[in-house]
Amino acid sequence: MKAKFFVVLLAALLSYCFICGGADTNFYPVLKIGSQTYTNVHIGQVTPGDAIVFFDGGGARIALSNFPSWLQSRLNYHPKKAVQYLQQQQQKQQQLQQQEAAAQKALVAKELAARGPVENIKIEKMISDQFLITTEDGKQIQAYVKLLPADIQQGFDQQNQLSKAIDTLAAKIEHDDRALRYESAWDPISISDPNYNDLETLRADVLNEAGERLTDERQHLDKLKDQLSKIQADTASKNITKAFFTGKLVGQTQIWECVPERR
Repeated sequence: MKAKFFVVLLAALLSYCFICGGADTNFYPVLKIGSQTYTNVHIGQVTPGDAIVFFDGGGARIALSNFPSWLQSRLNYHPKKAVQYLQQQQQKQQQLQQQEAAAQKALVAKELAARGPVENIKIEKMISDQFLITTEDGKQIQAYVKLLPADIQQGFDQQNQLSKAIDTLAAKIEHDDRALRYESAWDPISISDPNYNDLETLRADVLNEAGERLTDERQHLDKLKDQLSKIQADTASKNITKAFFTGKLVGQTQIWECVPERR
């Protein structure tokens, strides 16, 4: 009986040790670090100089020098080692920043070397999100153009809007004209029904109204075309701007960039 009791007690002690050993020893319900008090604190990665601390509302990297002394001991905090470590980290950060700055400087230098000279280009027309341009040496190139002056961009936007409206109206006129000609060509057979003449009169009125609407649509189409011609002429008079080839391509399409005018 005593042997059996000893076995049960030993098993209980081992279970307790297992449970305690598996507990999160870096978790604290409430912890004061410096002047701040945090709740549900979990200490993550620990270095000789600081530690990542998670708590209700977020997390932060906090220097070990701010921790309470009892926790500093648990985290193997040594002031001299901490200072050395933080200085080394600061030096590494500075070196990394210098390397990034040098790489950025080299990239800018490479881009500047690849750029073409600033020249006067003529924006001929807009093709989707690209433009057909004429360079100073007379070459015509389809290219992307960045920083296009607002008045030129506005002119091409208006042209595109009017062109779409013209295409839509022209398609409608073609459809309505075809329908009207079909109805007008229909030759009814004389019928003795007394109501037939009234129907023919109504049909004639409907055809006349359709013809008048078609005439109005054609007149409106002519006005839109005149308006488009004026905008094209206005845009053509001011579609020369200074720009340069950036040296970059999207596929096989060059990217140009306009030079803002100084005021």
